Amino acid sequence: MLQLALKQIEIGAKGIAVAKVGEAEVMVSHGINDNFIANEIVGKKKLKSLIEMMNILIIIYSMVGSGK
Repeated sequence: MLQLALKQIEIGAKGIAVAKVGEAEVMVSHGINDNFIANEIVGKKKLKSLIEMMNILIIIYSMVGSGK
């Protein structure tokens, strides 16, 4: 859905939500560098791909042990 993402950026979106690392790779290759990957990232290959394509800050939030 690259065309849709480009249209969203054109009309003011600051970033794009994608489902997986491969989709983020497509967006980055077309100049969309602010991507939210909605699913878990599993495996060294996918993590390596992320590191190679962008500088990222990963914040992991867990409810486990929070008492809620």
